[in-house]
Amino acid sequence: MTHLLYSLLFAGLYVYLGLGLALMITPPALTRYRILFAPLAGYAYMTLAGWYFLVSGFPGTDNYWRLLCLPPLAFLGLGFYRTRRDTPFAPLFNKDVAIASASGLLGFAIAAFPSIAFRKGLTAITLGNADVAYYSMMARYVKGSVHDPRSYLLANPQISSTALDRFGTVLTTAFPSSALS
Repeated sequence: MTHLLYSLLFAGLYVYLGLGLALMITPPALTRYRILFAPLAGYAYMTLAGWYFLVSGFPGTDNYWRLLCLPPLAFLGLGFYRTRRDTPFAPLFNKDVAIASASGLLGFAIAAFPSIAFRKGLTAITLGNADVAYYSMMARYVKGSVHDPRSYLLANPQISSTALDRFGTVLTTAFPSSALS
């Protein structure tokens, strides 16, 4: 049950981070669906801003997650202002959004069922899959450490190169765990 709660909290965090951007950048033809773009925009914002925080030498996400949450407030204000000014305010939720959301939740439930129902290993889908532990190790580094290219690459070249190649995936674990802990 905790798995479902944290999944919903993560989704809510991505919607918060991206709703203002989605309101501002969604083309007029897609205004009915703009809330569906919010999690994607939130993920893109979190990854880009998180990358700049990491390479700028800020300590881990435990220390700067609050700073990453401030600009979305301004984005929300600007997005709602622009939406009100340019077009008549259309509701964020409508029948099409409800159908798309229900389909997404059904897909999530189908994909998450094995890991919720059978807790015998790291993952329930494949035997011996250690992706959870592997990405958690990299996320823990991003969550609590200052980025130093010399020590980062010397500590474990395989892990550090994977963390840099797949930074968005690593930050997807590190940032919400900092914000929700």
